[in-house]
Amino acid sequence: MSDNLEVTQQLGEAAYEHGIQAIRSPSATDVDIVFAVFPENLGSTLLDPALEETWEVAGDLSS
Repeated sequence: MSDNLEVTQQLGEAAYEHGIQAIRSPSATDVDIVFAVFPENLGSTLLDPALEETWEVAGDLSS
């Protein structure tokens, strides 16, 4: 894990600027993956987000 988030921020900015709709990458902690969606790049696609889980404490992540 790195404290330097510059590379991942640049990747997200470049994806957004090039019209990419979403990106998936390892999380900064390497525990899981991150899926980032850029709604502005979806065009006329209908986006209907839903809350699937809520984590209150770190122990919730292991279930």
